[in-house]
Formats: sequence, structure tokens, C-alpha cells
Amino acid sequence: MVSGCRRSAKGSAASTSPEASTAVAPATLGAPAPHPGEAADPAAVKAAFDQFKVKMQRPPNYWEELIDAKLLSAVPKRKDGQPLNFNEYIEFTEFRSRQPGK
Repeated sequence: MVSGCRRSAKGSAASTSPEASTAVAPATLGAPAPHPGEAADPAAVKAAFDQFKVKMQRPPNYWEELIDAKLLSAVPKRKDGQPLNFNEYIEFTEFRSRQPGK
């Protein structure tokens, strides 16, 4: 019988390995990044676009038109907090509308 040969957890290789300190939580792995054309509040931006189209009989050409028409208070933000690029938003919504089941 072997006795007296115990290692403490403090000296074990598992607690001092670099992988242990840099591990990423499984919930964050594989999470898709938000598309740069996706608005943080898509319903509000879509409502502003729809109201503008009804009022002006044409789609807006840039955010300032929606702001001047008092349909938006400021340039919308992306989900990551950055200002939403108008052209990227238009391309994204057109792409989404062409997808089956959307």
C-alpha cells in the first residue's frame, strides 16, 4: 500500500496551466456577431421608414431626412452601439426581404 504521496491542488498542473486562465465560457462560443446593417431597435427604424414613405411618397435617401421629418431623434445605433450606416442598413433590409420565410 502506498501512502503519503499526495499533491496539494495548489501544486497541480491543472491549476497553473495557461489554458485554465484563458478559457472562454461556452455560452459565448459560436454566438454570431451582429450584422453591421442591423439596427439595435429594428421596429423603430422600420416604422420611421414606413411613415416617411407614406408622408413623402418615396423612401428616404439618408438618416437626416428622417431626423428632419421628426421621425427619428438621431442616427440609429447598431447592436454594438456604433452609428448605423444608412447604406449598410438598406442593403441588409433588402437582403432580408428577399430571404424565403421572412
